[in-house]
Amino acid sequence: MSEISHGNTELWQPDWVAPLAGYEVVPVSDNKKDELIHRVLESARSKFDYGHSSQTRNINGLRVDEWKLNTPDGAELSRLWVVSENAQLRFFVAGLGALSTLNDDAWRQCIAAGVAKLGNRDSFEWMAIISQRSQIPTIGGGQRLAEAVTIGDLTFTPFQSGVADEVLVNMPPVGLHVNSFFHWPLELHGRVSCFDWEKDGHSLALQRLRRITALLSLSWDADWRLREGPRDPKTKFANSEGPLLGTSWKKTNPSLPFAGAPVEVPTWLPRAEATLNENTKLLHAVLVHQEGASLCREHSSMALISFVAAIEAVAQVAKKPERCQECKSVLGSADRFRNAVREVLSEPEAELLAAAYGSKRSKTVHQGRLHGLELEYGGWGSMSLFVPDDSFTFSMRTVSVAQRASRSLLLRVLGVTPQSAYSK
Repeated sequence: MSEISHGNTELWQPDWVAPLAGYEVVPVSDNKKDELIHRVLESARSKFDYGHSSQTRNINGLRVDEWKLNTPDGAELSRLWVVSENAQLRFFVAGLGALSTLNDDAWRQCIAAGVAKLGNRDSFEWMAIISQRSQIPTIGGGQRLAEAVTIGDLTFTPFQSGVADEVLVNMPPVGLHVNSFFHWPLELHGRVSCFDWEKDGHSLALQRLRRITALLSLSWDADWRLREGPRDPKTKFANSEGPLLGTSWKKTNPSLPFAGAPVEVPTWLPRAEATLNENTKLLHAVLVHQEGASLCREHSSMALISFVAAIEAVAQVAKKPERCQECKSVLGSADRFRNAVREVLSEPEAELLAAAYGSKRSKTVHQGRLHGLELEYGGWGSMSLFVPDDSFTFSMRTVSVAQRASRSLLLRVLGVTPQSAYSK
């Protein structure tokens, strides 16, 4: 690594680079490399009270990550250069003046400590707020959990009073206007096992929240999403003891007539979550169903694609698809889709969905064709008594049937009896 090419001439220029004796090559799996570097720098802080700074440089097309230890007295120590290769890290030291490795021992101690701690995990508590999003703008009231409940390692606590979000509604004769959607968010507490909250804990908590909200959306036949967090429960914003609600949240009077449709956190949630953790295909089927639920109101053509994808995924989970021996393309997709929806729909509904699969879904995917009320900003169509309105029928019937089929099939695969919090 003696020949150095810098794209940025302001980078620190070493006079020499040498392998770090004893740690020239450290075997480590790719998914633990970030943790190892974190442990090394953590050791520098705890052992020597050293801070650090870093930069990335390109040396003859090779990526090199550089770390400098910031000593309290400002002394310049050798810098650590790290090169990532398959299942290993190569460590070098770089310095100024004559070649010397006398001050490399700090790096060796830190790397040794980092390797020793690799795989250790801490448990961090987090809190988040999840809330329901309006799917049908003319319905003014949402769902409500009656009281706090702990399911597995998760605690769900409902807001004592409802809040109102603004939603856009397009209704004659006023046209597009603002309506209010009243609902009751949930404060959710859980824990995550990670090596550092900011490095991997936050991301792991977000991934879990996505799975939890997807399963709740499936159970309650609604669209529940992350509204705030995840964060340390002790974190305060604007000196507020309570959650930071945001400008679009309007606290409502508890005496308003919207009492909230009652829901219960399903006791099967931990079991279903464990199933999704083990079955990636099923996990993505549940997630894409949630995508469809969030798209129904304003993007019904895209919602159909999401629900169809979930149905196809479930069908492939139940039976591995046959592939062409020549081109490896999946065979019999249309028949497999039709057979799947027949298990949970009436014959007329199954035929309606099968026709949409072959025509409308295909035209959206391959031609960018839109079929629903998104063609007129979510209006209600011509509302003619005599002329059929294909856009209205597509959004309000075809997509609704697809959502019901997707939900029923997913719940069945998860071993759950379909249950709806309110009828659509």
